[in-house]
Amino acid sequence: MAVEPIIWRTYAQTLPPDAIETTIAGHRAAQYWVRKPTYHNSFWYSSCMVTFKTSYGVIQQSLFYSTVYSEPDVDCPSTNLQRANDLVPYYRF
Repeated sequence: MAVEPIIWRTYAQTLPPDAIETTIAGHRAAQYWVRKPTYHNSFWYSSCMVTFKTSYGVIQQSLFYSTVYSEPDVDCPSTNLQRANDLVPYYRF
């Protein structure tokens, strides 16, 4: 898992067209997937993202996993949403 505050990009610029917007603990947020092939295109690395809208840009929380090496399979969106609810009291909006 990685958590990054990003000040050079707005909430609207960050979200892909298929993002699902929601509210987490009273804060505007969105969930979406990012998939990237490995360097030899034999399998994919997947990241499920939770992005929070802030007064200074966004807080981007990502959970990474491999479709090949992660055992057992990860329920990425629900796990990342649970972590977002756990961590939101520590974020600065």
